[in-house]
Amino acid sequence: MLDGFDVIWSKARSTFGDGPPVDGTGFDKSGQLRRPESERRPESCALGGAER
Repeated sequence: MLDGFDVIWSKARSTFGDGPPVDGTGFDKSGQLRRPESERRPESCALGGAER
């Protein structure tokens, strides 16, 4: 029974790594999503006449 556990544990470590989990702050781009709408809105020429 312990052999099966060791196999699963070994596969999990090779997939997810060893040690504590990384928090992901280096990948956090939520600040870009929270920019004011005026900064996100395209120029009228980029709309291709959609606002006419």
